[in-house]
Amino acid sequence: MTGTIKQIIGPVVDVEFTDNLPAIFHALEVESPTGEPRARLVLEVQQHLSGRLVRAVAMSSTDGLQRGAKVTDTGGPITVLVRQKQKNACLYTDLLRASQISQPKLKFWKLV
Repeated sequence: MTGTIKQIIGPVVDVEFTDNLPAIFHALEVESPTGEPRARLVLEVQQHLSGRLVRAVAMSSTDGLQRGAKVTDTGGPITVLVRQKQKNACLYTDLLRASQISQPKLKFWKLV
């Protein structure tokens, strides 16, 4: 699905689509006016405003962004590539933290 930018207020961008609306939390990509692949802007849909309009939040600066720019729905949420080594490091850190949490000691009182 493709749409066009209708309004920009700081990091908040309103995008109009002609057909179906993208789901909430879907990632949208804004095409660079210069055509540079590195200059793309990613938006995340936060709200459906009407049958044709969505409100999204930009993941980086919206400086230079103009109304009328083409927006494409990626068809899914924002994803980040994580290497196996990083996954293992996170798991090890989580396990280390969990082992350092001290459990409260229970006291048993003898009733007389």
